[in-house]
Order: sequence, then C-alpha cells, then structure tokens
Amino acid sequence: MKNAWLSLVFFMTWISTASAQNHWDFQGGRSVLDQVTWNRTIQTYNLSRFWLNEPLPEIQSGWLGGIGFNGVLLKGVYISPQVQYSSFRSAANNPNLNTLLRFRWINGTVAFDLFPLEFRLDTVRYRVRPFVRLGGGASLVMPRMLQNDSLVRVGGEAWQPMVWPFYYHVGLGVRVGLSRSVGLVFTATHSYYPSVNLRDFSTALNSNSLVGLQNDAIVNYWNFNLGLSLRLHPTEEDEEKKEEAKKLKRRRY
Repeated sequence: MKNAWLSLVFFMTWISTASAQNHWDFQGGRSVLDQVTWNRTIQTYNLSRFWLNEPLPEIQSGWLGGIGFNGVLLKGVYISPQVQYSSFRSAANNPNLNTLLRFRWINGTVAFDLFPLEFRLDTVRYRVRPFVRLGGGASLVMPRMLQNDSLVRVGGEAWQPMVWPFYYHVGLGVRVGLSRSVGLVFTATHSYYPSVNLRDFSTALNSNSLVGLQNDAIVNYWNFNLGLSLRLHPTEEDEEKKEEAKKLKRRRY
C-alpha cells in the first residue's frame, strides 16, 4: 500500500511538471512545537534541581527551511510536495552541569493546494492568489541530549533515537506574483501528530524513570513560512504576448 501511494504521488508530480503555472518554492520561517508531555519532563528536571542558577527552558519554537514544488493537476487544484527541516533547541549552562537538548525535525509533506478563485479558469491572471492546503506526511525526529558536552547514556548506550511519526496537514496561504517568473508565497500551516514516542526521554533527562512522566506525546506543529517562488514554464498568455511582440517587431522593419 505504501509503495502504491508513493508511486501515485511521483506520477502526479511528473505529469504536472509538463504544465504551465508550476513553481519551485524556497522557504524559510518559524516553527512552533505545541505539546505538554515533554515539557512536563523538563519541568520535573528543573524542580528536582532547584539549586541550578539557570533552569532548562521548555521546547517551544525554532527556525525552519525547506523546498517545495507546486504543480497543476486540475483547474484550481495543485499538488504540492514539500520537504522541510526544523531545529528546536533548549540549553542551560550551570557550574559543573551544562545541559543541551536539541530536536532535529525533517518533514516530508504531500499536500493539495486548492485555489477557490481559479476552479473555472483556463488561464490564471491574478497577481494575488489565496489558497487552502490539505494533506499529510511523515517526519523523521532525531532528539539529542548532551550533558557536559557528552551524549547522555541510557542502559549503557548513547541516547539517540530516530522516530518516524505521521501527521495530518492543513493550512492557508497566498501567492503574490512579482513578475512572470518570480513571486512570493506565504503559508501558515498546522500539522497534527497523533503520537510521537521519544523512547526513554524522561529517563535520559532525569537520570532515572519517574512515575507519571510519559514519552509518547500528542504534538501540534505550527509553521509560518515566507518563500521565494520560481515558475518553471511560461503560460499560454506569456506565449501569446511573445508572438505579438515578434509580429510587432517585424512590422517595424
């Protein structure tokens, strides 16, 4: 089933590259990680080490970067595969105890962008194009924890899990054309993760397993992006304007 889904996605993407109004998007922005489970573990760490001058901050937000493709499938409907990288960091420097917690988060999304103003249009003429994004995907989550510049160990082994959760994806966006080939794209998206299990996270941070602390979290992941959009192919309107310009030039000479 998984291979059939991937084959369908690649086929639709390949078909859409031959059409007009396709774009490559280069993105940057801010990610917000909304969850309580892991932050509760961090709070417990701070309470049990009340003598520390600098408490360990909760995990909340980080920077992101990514690349995506936007290709037309139907009138007003586009396929939009995206790959994004986010990094979340929490650090506390204290005498004899420096703690660094870092989450690397790689998202692979397949979404459909719906442009409600363009469902009946053969040629897109708008400079400002609002859309709704619906889709889903999977992530690779790589948490790492260092104390005094050394990886924390659990059961005699370095704690460095790799987790592969899936998510549902919804958002709003707008494309703004600056020229025939260059534009901007703004998106605000929400990804819902039913389960992200960081095995032994509470044990790694607190040096032992504590009753009431969990590793499996429900995560709400928010992205706020600004991207540069480059169009791949000219539209029919562009081709017509080129032909008109050529004819006008011939008449002059």
